[in-house]
Amino acid sequence: MILVILVFAATHFLGGGGKAAGTPKTSSVPGAGAQSSGGAAGSTVVSPVTVTVAVLNGTTVAGLAAKIAKRLTGAGYLKGYVGDAPSKSGAASTVQYALNELPAARQVARALGLSSTAVAPLDPATAAVSPTVGDAQVVVSVGSDLQQ
Repeated sequence: MILVILVFAATHFLGGGGKAAGTPKTSSVPGAGAQSSGGAAGSTVVSPVTVTVAVLNGTTVAGLAAKIAKRLTGAGYLKGYVGDAPSKSGAASTVQYALNELPAARQVARALGLSSTAVAPLDPATAAVSPTVGDAQVVVSVGSDLQQ
């Protein structure tokens, strides 16, 4: 009995092996879990389940925005508004972000195989497409480069 009490006291007060209450859970899924820094300079890993992504079709290919939205939700991102971009002449896709959402936008761009040059702050014309576009942290305007 004394041995049990000593083991309990040692593990409880000295932190023996188990996770303490309130310790964030981690995930074996790349990019999931709490935000943490690491990797490339200025990179932050953001849990996809905390990021709402709106997807706008900037091409004349019907259903392309829905296809890309499905790809992103398959990667764990939350589905935002899906519709048409202000312009249908997009050759290059863009990933735009709301205030303070640059890390999430970079991660979405990587998930789509886009370079960091595709990432830019959200512009007013794109935000005006629908009132719900502004609810998303990240807005992808799909260009013909994502046509597969």
